[in-house]
This record gives sequence, C-alpha cells and structure tokens, in this order.
Amino acid sequence: MKKIIAFLLALLLVLGLSAGNQPARAEEAVMSHADYVAAALDTEVTVETYVQARQAWWEDKATFYCQSEDGAYFLYNMPCSEEEFEQLIPGTKIRVTGFKSEWAGEVEIVDAAFEILEAEPFIAEPVDVTELLGTEELIEKQNLLVSFRGMTVEAYDETGAAFAYKNAENKTDDLYFKVSKDGETYEFCVEYYLCNEETDVYQAVEALNVGDCIDLEAFLYWYEGPNPHVVGIAPAAAEEAAAEAVAYRYKNGTYTGTGRGMGGNITVTITIENDVITVDEITGPYETPGVGGKEAIEDGSFKAQIEAAQNAEIEGIAGATMTSGGVRKAVQDALTQARA
Repeated sequence: MKKIIAFLLALLLVLGLSAGNQPARAEEAVMSHADYVAAALDTEVTVETYVQARQAWWEDKATFYCQSEDGAYFLYNMPCSEEEFEQLIPGTKIRVTGFKSEWAGEVEIVDAAFEILEAEPFIAEPVDVTELLGTEELIEKQNLLVSFRGMTVEAYDETGAAFAYKNAENKTDDLYFKVSKDGETYEFCVEYYLCNEETDVYQAVEALNVGDCIDLEAFLYWYEGPNPHVVGIAPAAAEEAAAEAVAYRYKNGTYTGTGRGMGGNITVTITIENDVITVDEITGPYETPGVGGKEAIEDGSFKAQIEAAQNAEIEGIAGATMTSGGVRKAVQDALTQARA
C-alpha cells in the first residue's frame, strides 16, 4: 500500500513539473512594440494592435496598416476571407501572430494569422514628422500615421508636370509626386490599392500645380528610404490661416461718391479689390474751365493723384481749390460706403 501511495505521489509530481513547462498562454506571449522592434528578423512575433487602413482584398488576402498606442505595424498579404476582410474595419483590435520580415527597408509581418478582439475602437492621430525629414531619426516612425506640413509641390520630371501616373493609360496603378521642404525634395506615393482613382486623395493629387503649398497625411511606408503612402492632402494650414488673418479696410466692389465743387457736384467712381483703389470715372461738368480744375478732371491728373495716394488725401491742383476739395470729398464719400 505504501508503494502504491509513493508511486501516485511521484506521478503527481511529474505531472506538476510537466504542466509548469507548458508554453505561455497567447495573452502572456503578446509583445509590446518595443519587444517587436527588438525581435530578430524571420522570428515569430505576436502583437495586439488596431486596424487603421487596409489595401484592397484579393485572392483571400489583404494588406493592413495597423497601429496601437505604442507603435505601428505593416501586415503584408495577411490571409483572410472576404467576410473577415469586411469585419477588419479601421479601429478594430486584433491579435496577430506571424513572422517579422524586411523588404527594401520596410519591416513587416508576413504569413500572419489573426484573431479579432473585443475592445473599444482606436484611431490614431497623425504624428507631425516634418522636422525629421532628411534625418536618421525618421525611420523610428516607420509605418505610423504621420503628417508633413508646409510642403511645396515640385515638378515631377522634365515635362514640368506636378505628378506622374505609374499607369497613365487607364489609371489602375500608383500615383507619384514630389514635394520639397527647406531646399530638399522628397517623393510621395498614392498607393492605388489603398486610395484608387475614385478617392478624394487621388483626385487631389491630380489637381496639384507646381508651387502649391500643401499639408499631407500618410502612412510612413519604407522602400529604400521613406516612401509615404498618402491618405490625406489639403492646402497648407499656414496659408489658410494667413489668408483668414488678412483684415481689409474696404469691401470689394464699385462705389460712387459725391462732393461739392466750384460749380456744382463732382462725382468719383472707384473700384476696390483687396484694398487696392482704381478710379473708373470722375465727372464735374459745372467746374470752371481755364483755372485747372476742369482740365485736371479731363486729363486724368486727379485720377493719377487718387490712385497714387490710395485714399482721399490728394495734393489737389493749384488754383482750383474748390474743385480739388470736391474731388477729395467725393472720394471720401465712396470710401465711406466701402468700409468693411
């Protein structure tokens, strides 16, 4: 009997040791982004992250741009059914197990399997990396949703065009353009399977002109250097703010003012555009000829003085004090009407 008890105790001990050597549960094996970065290439990795964008589904696989609070991941050609693809919308949390790989500098997860997790959606805000352009630190932001501010559109090639189609015949491939900052030029890409020709992004690039100043949002893909996949484009915020900050004194338009001259009313008609005053007509049919006032109306002397002064404070004509005063009053009357 003692031998049987001893045998059972030994068996229980062996089973206990075996259980202690079992692999960790999936939750315990999940890596932080720092762990993922430190992992060697071609090794198996497991991460939890959130879908941010996806390329088109085809042949039971799709490519996903993913990000969590601590970093980003590029899931290349992850197997999924069309039904699963429709569930993997931006904000969806997933656990992914695959192999860390690299192609032309782009670090990605391949041969991945995934599991959808219950969680509140997470959508990343773009990180401004404009100041990191041209530096070694930029690669640390690889695959993040990033922004570039105040970029100037440059000619893409010797034709002078602002962009180029990879497939110009039927627009079924990527779209390329170049922008500059602080004297350096960079190439950006609209990835067709992410943003095709029907999207606002694709069409916004087609509408670019050389010299445009723009802000961009993109996933920081890497191909032998930074090759951002653009998902947002807009006029530069600084330009918009500057335009809004302009406070004009006058409303644009055409205005006619009246002032009393030597022989009767004088009228001055002006057009204002962004505070620039142009004289259209001056009339003073009752002013006395031969003393300078009437002649100055007819020969354009008053017109030249008003446009030079850009206000009613003109020098006037010697010997035609009343006429000069009438012109000043007429201009001032027109400007009063135009006050913004």
